[in-house]
Amino acid sequence: MRKIRRKIINSGTGKSDSYSKAVGTDSPGIERIRPSRAPPGQPISEESSSEPADDRQLLDYYLTKRKSEYSSPCDVNLLAGSFNVNGKEPKEALDHWLLRQNETPDIIVIGIQELQLDADAYFSEYVNAKESEKYQKCQESWKTSVMLALQKYNRPFQLIVDERLVGMYIMIFCSERIKPAISKVDTANVGCGLMGTFGNKGACSVSLKIHETSFCFVTSHLAAHQNAIKKRNQDYESIRHRTVFRERLRILDHERVFWLGDLNYRLDIPNDDVRFICQGDDISSLLPADQLHAEMNAGKIFKGFHEAPITFKPTYKFDSGTNNYDSSPKNRIPAYTDRILWLTKEPDSVECLSYSSHPSITISDHKPISACFRVRTEQINKQIYYSVYKEVTSWLDKHENELIPQVAVSSKAIDFGKLKFLERATANIQLQNTGKTPAQFQIIDSKVFSPDRDVYEAFNSNIGLSIDPNKGILPPDSGDASICTISFDLNINKEVVSKFNFGVKQGGNYVNPLDDLILILKLRNGPDHYITLSGDWTYSAFGMPFIALTHSFFKDVSISSLEYPATSLVLNQLVKAECSSSNSPSEQNFHPPAFYVLLNHIVNHGFMERQLFQINGDPDEVRAIIDTIDAEEVVGNLESLPGSVASVAEVLLLFLNSNPFPIIPYTHFELCTDLVDDHNLCKSMIEKLDLRSQNIFQYLIMFLKEVLKHGKINGCTSEFLAGLFSRCILRPQITLKNREKADLEKRKSVQFVRQFLNEDESSLI
Repeated sequence: MRKIRRKIINSGTGKSDSYSKAVGTDSPGIERIRPSRAPPGQPISEESSSEPADDRQLLDYYLTKRKSEYSSPCDVNLLAGSFNVNGKEPKEALDHWLLRQNETPDIIVIGIQELQLDADAYFSEYVNAKESEKYQKCQESWKTSVMLALQKYNRPFQLIVDERLVGMYIMIFCSERIKPAISKVDTANVGCGLMGTFGNKGACSVSLKIHETSFCFVTSHLAAHQNAIKKRNQDYESIRHRTVFRERLRILDHERVFWLGDLNYRLDIPNDDVRFICQGDDISSLLPADQLHAEMNAGKIFKGFHEAPITFKPTYKFDSGTNNYDSSPKNRIPAYTDRILWLTKEPDSVECLSYSSHPSITISDHKPISACFRVRTEQINKQIYYSVYKEVTSWLDKHENELIPQVAVSSKAIDFGKLKFLERATANIQLQNTGKTPAQFQIIDSKVFSPDRDVYEAFNSNIGLSIDPNKGILPPDSGDASICTISFDLNINKEVVSKFNFGVKQGGNYVNPLDDLILILKLRNGPDHYITLSGDWTYSAFGMPFIALTHSFFKDVSISSLEYPATSLVLNQLVKAECSSSNSPSEQNFHPPAFYVLLNHIVNHGFMERQLFQINGDPDEVRAIIDTIDAEEVVGNLESLPGSVASVAEVLLLFLNSNPFPIIPYTHFELCTDLVDDHNLCKSMIEKLDLRSQNIFQYLIMFLKEVLKHGKINGCTSEFLAGLFSRCILRPQITLKNREKADLEKRKSVQFVRQFLNEDESSLI
């Protein structure tokens, strides 16, 4: 067994993976993120990067048990503020929101939502310099206004990190007193708006350490509208699962989590009743009808989080510039959309000192809120820590062969049941330590297993499967603490649906990807346990290549009635023939029926729809539309679809972006992007495509040009539509890891599409 090393840590910097990025700061003394880190909350005073991950995890377990010997508590004062600014400029001073007379904070966390509302903001970094300048201007104006307010404290504050995703923006400031204690700053953001990925809704997050205590700060903007409770819950789960910092560190891995923002949960009380109650001072009768509290009490979201008692009136929706609740024709029900929650792994380590709204600030249709906290952190006595460290490592070296773990696994066969596109499936197993020593486990893919290998990367699935937790330590003889519930969450979204349609080759057939995946629950110094997965896949038109949807095999049949292995065999043969032959397919003049039906619905009902392609559809309606398309034998005969225009528009985007191939073949990407400055050459490239690709491209471009004709009403611009649809039209086969080059490719794709959206009608191909 490899000895545990005792080398003191070296400082360093590193670049983040695709999920997050290292954050540079203007403040000297703030430690940037390193390539490796100890588990959250554990002192980083030894060389973790040179130790195997499993050695370090077990070492930290025993060090934590003796934490009281080498650590002492240190309180920090934290001010958290959230404000949905409704796209407005900061024309008022923010003192009432951010200044505290009684106590000066050490850390100030500011979360802003709806920093920018126009649709082009979604794609400003890829469109043009003018939009990019506007994108930055609104951010700088709010940053400046916040800093002007903070200058009025009796101590200076420095911005240590900020992060933005479209309209969401988080800033964290610290005082000189606490700055030396801050380290390992990292950021991440997650979009969960349109198609579950766009940045009109989602979250920006910051991970950092204060002394030796790990913190995560999240500002989020969840789905809007009174009845969209399910979508808001989905947004929370998406943010929780998909926010990943360095070393696969997630939000709930931190010891202290502060979650603030426009969570958008409403009050289920008649409008007149809410307004009548708000005329008085006693608002207690509103709180039992709060959707957020109801969902938290039901255990559906924010498990373990706390919120201070609400003593202020609803913070939404107001007539801008006043303290009057909404008098527009929409007549929104006042609600507590803006919230600040916290989670701590140690009892009594967070004390909320105040929780307030600030009605004197009338810039927006929301009121800003703030909360003051006293938060306990842990300081390390390095001399005592080194002594404890040596004792623990020495004991482990002598006794590690005696540490033979035993665990009981509740089930080794997981069946997800019926699987559908965009329908999340979850299954749980329980792992219990039945031995007398800590049981350290990790779940890995059997394909990477090697008898000579002790250390594995964190489980990373390419079929939408997440496992939480996928590793850990179970203490012995600790009652409930010795039992761990492991959740297997399968989300077959637009990124992975084609893998289920195509299947995985086994011998001469193609099988469900779950049948090809065997997991190993690996115990350190103990026996391995094998876990199998299964599920009944329902084929979908989403994730099907256009060549398949126009082929006779798929004509006049219900897609959802298809089965393995025949369907996947045909799919793979079609794509192979398409890629290897220069001959044009015989049935290339057909438009995919689902494509035609979705576009036709918007043509008939949606051109005059405000915020077309800019707001989320209703989750239940989206589900119903997808099921209708997949279950219909003759999709092209559908005259209408269930649901609103917003839901149909979202399904259209899902359909196009789930296609495993762009409309313009991968082989033409470089040729097209090299010609983006010459419209005539761009047109000539389209004329060289096979007829099926030409037809689909022409039909989509003509549709988008019709959308633009009604742009003053539906809010769409050529920049916005080009950014929204460019990925399904033209993209490279391999996404570059180099961020600057990848951004350049995106900009060129957008520019190529805009060539056709901005051309005269008479010149359309």
